[in-house]
Amino acid sequence: MHIYRVVANDRLTPSTIRVTLELDAKNKRPFIFSPGQYAAISFLRNGRPSVARCFSIVSSPTRVNQLQFSMRTHGRFTTALARVNIGDVVQVRGPYGGFVFDPERHGDSIFIAGGIGITPFMSMVQYATDTQSARKVSLIYGVQSQDDVPFHVDLDALMARNPNLDVTYAVSKGAVDAITVGQVVNGRVNTDLLRSKLIGTSKTVFICGPPAFMNGMVKSLTGLGVPRHQIITEAFNQGPHRQTGKVASWPQNMYTLGALGVAIGSLAIMVIDIMKSLPSTPLTATEGPNTPLTTSGQREKDLDALVNGLTENLNRPNSPTVGVAPTTTQSTASSSTPQQSTTPTPVVSTPAPAPVQQKCTTSQSGVTTCV
Repeated sequence: MHIYRVVANDRLTPSTIRVTLELDAKNKRPFIFSPGQYAAISFLRNGRPSVARCFSIVSSPTRVNQLQFSMRTHGRFTTALARVNIGDVVQVRGPYGGFVFDPERHGDSIFIAGGIGITPFMSMVQYATDTQSARKVSLIYGVQSQDDVPFHVDLDALMARNPNLDVTYAVSKGAVDAITVGQVVNGRVNTDLLRSKLIGTSKTVFICGPPAFMNGMVKSLTGLGVPRHQIITEAFNQGPHRQTGKVASWPQNMYTLGALGVAIGSLAIMVIDIMKSLPSTPLTATEGPNTPLTTSGQREKDLDALVNGLTENLNRPNSPTVGVAPTTTQSTASSSTPQQSTTPTPVVSTPAPAPVQQKCTTSQSGVTTCV
């Protein structure tokens, strides 16, 4: 926020005022802006700060310590602003807006203003004049009557200083004899007038005014073959949030995007916390057929194989010979009686009994039983 003090409060027409501010001595930071931008201003009313309203800056950025604003007095805020006194404090915030004129980038240009939409163009033409720009600028200014043309005195002085500036007034109704400098035409801004200003090199066209005026100008220009990318527009209406340019509403957009980012971040953190709190799933896609939950069928098969294997071993004709060990009585007697001979007693192998013929049956589940 920048603190300025009122040094002039002039009435340009019966419905238009211009407030001139100078940087307060205690404020060491000048207000830096580009020609065509606007700012939000507020003032003290009955010892309390008023609400802020947005208005285009009329003065040139080359005047570092001075700011000028102009507006029509048809509301409570502008009516109160018209009564501020010399020395009153005004708070300035900004700058805002993308409706900006850069002579080096835009080249020769045409400015089309409707009514109070002249205010951003006053900053542009003053800047081009103060910097002695070699770019040609044609200003077409549409007004209702010659009795309500703010800045015509300033425009006369600027044309005297800047040979590359020409101004054309289009007066909708009434006489035009009071306008003695520049070109004057009766009626509204029309296609013929636009065509006469488009002769020559490719030009950038800036339009500022009421929405209906702006739409009509865009339609006429595109009909004359002007590429849409060469037309820069800004609908103008006094108020807190009425100006709309490429980035005119960027403060609100930044707040909205910031809130959206916080909401998305909070949602992501909440999802991560929920995932961490959930128990791990006992089943995975990589579990094979031998996991505990899938072995009931396999166990049956293993049991059948074991029983069948035992049956086959019992039914083999060449089963190994089984040795018969001495009885317990014989072993005890041999150990108590002295040995009469040192010749070892051979172990007599008894032939294995003939295999008993068994009867085997197989159940429906595949289990074989032998008896």
